[in-house]
Amino acid sequence: MDRGQPDQPAHDSRLVVSIKVLHSVYGTRSHGHGRCSAAAVEMAALTIRGWARRRRGTGSSCGPFPEISALPIAAHCPYVRLPVISDALSTVFSRHTGNLAYQCDIRGHNLNSWCRVPGSPFVDGLHLLPNHPSADPVSVAFGPIRLPAGPDTLTCLFSCSERPTHDNVIGVHARVLDDRRAAISDAHARLQAGGESAVTLTLDPPGGPVILLISVLFEEFTGGRDFGSVRLRYALAYRRNELVDRFNATGSDKGTEVGWGAGVPHCYALTYEALFAGFRQEPFNLLEIGLDTASQHTGDPRDAPSLRVWRDYFPQASLFGYDINDFSFLELPGTVTHRGDQSSRQDLTRFLEANGLPRFRVILDDGSHASSHQQISLSALFPYLEPGGLYVIEDLHWQPEPEAPSTLEVLRAFNAGSVIASPFIEDAEARALEAGIEAVVIAKPNDAEVAIITKKGP
Repeated sequence: MDRGQPDQPAHDSRLVVSIKVLHSVYGTRSHGHGRCSAAAVEMAALTIRGWARRRRGTGSSCGPFPEISALPIAAHCPYVRLPVISDALSTVFSRHTGNLAYQCDIRGHNLNSWCRVPGSPFVDGLHLLPNHPSADPVSVAFGPIRLPAGPDTLTCLFSCSERPTHDNVIGVHARVLDDRRAAISDAHARLQAGGESAVTLTLDPPGGPVILLISVLFEEFTGGRDFGSVRLRYALAYRRNELVDRFNATGSDKGTEVGWGAGVPHCYALTYEALFAGFRQEPFNLLEIGLDTASQHTGDPRDAPSLRVWRDYFPQASLFGYDINDFSFLELPGTVTHRGDQSSRQDLTRFLEANGLPRFRVILDDGSHASSHQQISLSALFPYLEPGGLYVIEDLHWQPEPEAPSTLEVLRAFNAGSVIASPFIEDAEARALEAGIEAVVIAKPNDAEVAIITKKGP
């Protein structure tokens, strides 16, 4: 919380550092190529109280890295390696995946009383309040961070406090440096009260030790007691691909830069590229249930971002969109939309009959996320999935209202015993699913599970 104006610059600089060591226990279990273990994750949270130094001379507001003074603390943040379900599915490194291990030093420059610096950029807690424009900017450096060879991109989601209100514009500068402190990439964002922005940086070459340098300063300052602060809401490292760029451009949480509401990016595009790239130039049918997250809350559909991505990514495919709201206004070549309730077998049958009972290579359920709806749709549509086709169900971690059994529980039980059992699925439908499913993979590219169900071939 912001508490008004930070202390005015002084000639001397005093620093008090208090350290809290927080313990969290992560339980993991073996699956596929993963490793079975349970470990405690130690995070050093620094509460830093000090006074901003008076500006001396002129020069760069951020300054070269060697000018950053070292704090008398080096925080070691061990992370647990969680199971890797499939080598074909891309991996994200974030606080949700927990499969990142590294040592991280922290260096601070001009930190004031309201700054909060955790032991790693990959955990929550970094809050930076800019100094008065007459003082040097606030800067924090994490690193060297030793990432595995896979990630080539780092995305940081920054937000600006909404309360107390203010009219200032805060500039956020993020840089990635190599272990020789030479700049690899840099990015910049401007934040107003309540605003949020993603900053994406290149890691080149991938796998080398890097330093993340973050600086904040006022780019427009109106004065007053309430300055506003910047929070590093989320950070994730990953290997970039074409689908990631496409979904990021549309503002979809299937990418790596946008989370819906207070959520974080689900990063499904990292998994989908591995699944779909091999047949993206072929003619086939694709059905997506749920066309716009915002319209599910407002009832006012205005666009279908995912369908636009699929239209460009699969140039030869015939696309079908199904939603509780009316998307007939959407004009995309080779694309048909249908209004219907995914929890209604009658509505789903009408959709199929109206379109000549098509066979789909890909069915993607991003609809209501209610377990009963997901299971009814799976039962009704699975017979129309072509042999070897993929039925994908997103966001298995969340339901609008608790229902039992959840879709995640049903699919895990099938993997354990090859039996489908749910009051939402009729007996004949359950036997057909048991006979027709080749495999179920539960992937978790970041914070949310997604089911990838493969139908048996001929």
